[in-house]
Amino acid sequence: MKVSLFISALFITFLTYSQSTIGNIDFEDGNFNNWTIINGTVLLPSGHGARPFLFSSFGAINGSNYNTASHFIINTQQNDPNVPLVKTLCPFTGSNSVRLGDLNGGAEATRIERIVSVNTTDTLLDFFFAIVMQDPAHPQHEQPYVFIEVYDSSQGALTLIDSIFILGGDSILIPDTNTSSYKYVDWSHKQFNLSQYSGQNILLRITNADCGYSAHSGRLYLDFSMNPKRRFLSLGLCFPGDIVSFRGSNYNSQGVFRDTTYTGMNIDSIFTLVLTESYQEPIGPSLASFDICSPPNYTINCNVVNPGKTSTQYNWVVNGVVVQSGLSSSINHTTSTVDTLYCEVTAYSSSCSITEYSDTVIVDPFISLPSVNLSLLGSDLLASVSGGIPRYYYSWKVNFSTLSVTDSILSPTLNGNYYVTITDANGCKTIDSLMGYSSGIDELTGDLNFNFYPNPATNSIYLQLNGEQGTIEILDAQGKLIQTNTVNRDGELNIEDLDKGAYLIRFISEEDKVIIKKLLVD
Repeated sequence: MKVSLFISALFITFLTYSQSTIGNIDFEDGNFNNWTIINGTVLLPSGHGARPFLFSSFGAINGSNYNTASHFIINTQQNDPNVPLVKTLCPFTGSNSVRLGDLNGGAEATRIERIVSVNTTDTLLDFFFAIVMQDPAHPQHEQPYVFIEVYDSSQGALTLIDSIFILGGDSILIPDTNTSSYKYVDWSHKQFNLSQYSGQNILLRITNADCGYSAHSGRLYLDFSMNPKRRFLSLGLCFPGDIVSFRGSNYNSQGVFRDTTYTGMNIDSIFTLVLTESYQEPIGPSLASFDICSPPNYTINCNVVNPGKTSTQYNWVVNGVVVQSGLSSSINHTTSTVDTLYCEVTAYSSSCSITEYSDTVIVDPFISLPSVNLSLLGSDLLASVSGGIPRYYYSWKVNFSTLSVTDSILSPTLNGNYYVTITDANGCKTIDSLMGYSSGIDELTGDLNFNFYPNPATNSIYLQLNGEQGTIEILDAQGKLIQTNTVNRDGELNIEDLDKGAYLIRFISEEDKVIIKKLLVD
């Protein structure tokens, strides 16, 4: 079964911006005034971990050093050093943004939090964020993560109002096309409506953490805004039939849509939606045929019809567990058990993504492979096959020439090295050989008195049977039968249709006695 999903990213532009009346909610003071800064580690006393982290200190850690600061105020637009597509300064708000997490791993956890007193005028809290994170393919509880929490704190005990939680392996993260390990979320938006908490206190808590093994990092770029007066939202329709809800109305086609609110005769807020069609076509992942005849090592490829315009991620799932995740469309799988395997493919394009699943294959390291033994059976060669799956197909060679024989028994006509290749119903092959075969075939005379002349010949030869009767066969150098003639007396045999080269003449008497001689045609 194939399942399709999509994600629509929000791109928000503010036409006007004014500083919040709640002190430094937006970091426009250029510092962390009114915010509590917390630093810690994801390492547990007993070893690695990830959640929850352990507090180690309060206050800015190397706050002025761009590379090593765990909490850093950004006031200059730059590109993220690992994913340059992501801008470090929020493009939709004021002059300052914040980065949580440094540019390294180290099992670090960082947090900021503050109490906000909600008044009747400041009820819409807009949170803007961008994420750059490594995907180490660890178990979920050991992944890097970002956690944004909003709590009602007015009653003493904390009551969760809303939250955003993103792990290093989540599908919302887009793989960076220039690196194999980094994923990202470009600047996105979440609005918290706090109108029902007017006159009460809420707690904002934002956490960023590295992975539980300390080697893989994550960082969060963020900013806040209260009650923007003008907002511009750009959304993409990912599939035909998609519906976008905006300000109480539903839209299913591209266009520009506005909603204006008033206080008396004055404009209070203007909301603008730009809706574009950014359809993502089905990608139809399918597993290419692979060599089942090489247990326990298999190379399996996944083909897609329409890869994403931005990037395509492949999650390889074996027995229900993701064992490989990244940009590679192939997997090298080694196993000692019978495994079920499929590929989960996510293709990204501008504001959409689609996830589909390939067919499932069974990888069996215990598959029966054929074997063959080439031996003499009188003057014939016999290919004895065991194992594999019938029906068997035979291919013969002598020296470097392919023979036309397709049976398990071969009657040699030449001296030399003989090879047989067996192919079973699964397409698995095996080869055996008999080297230096010699039957005296050049002068296989027995007790028959048969001869011919001239040799070399051109157009005809004269047969001397000496009273014998039987069959004359002419074969080429590869053992292919060219002519058959019944003879009962001496006489001339026409060979003018034969090309120049070496042939064999085989005389079989009525008593099934055989003599074979060479014939050269000039």
